[in-house]
Amino acid sequence: MALIQTQNLRKYFPIQSMSFFGKKEKVHAVDGVTFQIEEGNTFGLVGESGCGKSTVGRLLLALLEPSGGTVNCFGKDLFNITPKELFQLRAQMQIIFQDPFASLNPRKTVRQILSKPFSIHTKMSRKEQEKAILNLLDLVGLSPPEFYISRHPHEFSGGQRQRIGIARALAVNPKFVVADEAVSALDISVQAQILKLFKKLQEELHLTCLFITHDLAVVRSVCSQVGVMYLGRLVEIAAVDELFEKQCHPYTRALCSATPLPNPSATRSRKQIILEGDIPSPIHPPTGCRFHTRCPKRFDPCDQKEPELMTLEGDHQVACHLRLI
Repeated sequence: MALIQTQNLRKYFPIQSMSFFGKKEKVHAVDGVTFQIEEGNTFGLVGESGCGKSTVGRLLLALLEPSGGTVNCFGKDLFNITPKELFQLRAQMQIIFQDPFASLNPRKTVRQILSKPFSIHTKMSRKEQEKAILNLLDLVGLSPPEFYISRHPHEFSGGQRQRIGIARALAVNPKFVVADEAVSALDISVQAQILKLFKKLQEELHLTCLFITHDLAVVRSVCSQVGVMYLGRLVEIAAVDELFEKQCHPYTRALCSATPLPNPSATRSRKQIILEGDIPSPIHPPTGCRFHTRCPKRFDPCDQKEPELMTLEGDHQVACHLRLI
């Protein structure tokens, strides 16, 4: 059963042009995104910086108002409910931020940081909150919890801070969690530890997750399904194993060719696809397929008609004119 569904989701940010007449323009951050996340699954959203991944995550949590389209969470239209209903849903939807140094208040202790969700969404007594916080710290691998609970964020390493961020997100037992580049600011060895913890918690707590990242290797280790974004649009959606076995979009092939393999000799023998040119401006996206300006396989329809996501086999979807010939 799909817990999260989006339909033609769009978000445009208005900007003021620097021209003499001050023409109003807009950034096409998210432009017609449709996908769903099955209950208990982790959906990976990948793409280059600036493609709209984080904006999608914030739209799914109602942290941003969409310019168009719908978001259906837990059977409710997220942007067509009362403020009271939205507040009740807040406890079921949480986020793990990218930067563990900026996402924690440096003036608060771990106890104060983790007690906030309980104060807002529950009626727990202080004694009950204290017990719940100790259990949370133990759950995310900060043991013994009594050693950490009175400390401030600056007394922790980056990996430990991210564990506190994860504990805060899990405090009120959410059903849906958005992990926005949750390991990109960490060292490789610490990344592995946090990913192992994330996968363990996802299985134990039966969480439904949106995992936003630019690293396909990370997606392969924690996600069951993956969507590839380019310039505000999804270009391919598939099960993780299927995507790594067969990429149907030229952009996805280029991303996968840049992903290191466990076998160094296989990495050296593999031909890497180097994309020419820069990503077009999201203020003035190209007509037709948005990838056609960098695509090595472009042909006549690519710069004229925008391809729609279509299903190939099973749940594998791709938006590319090459699939039509």
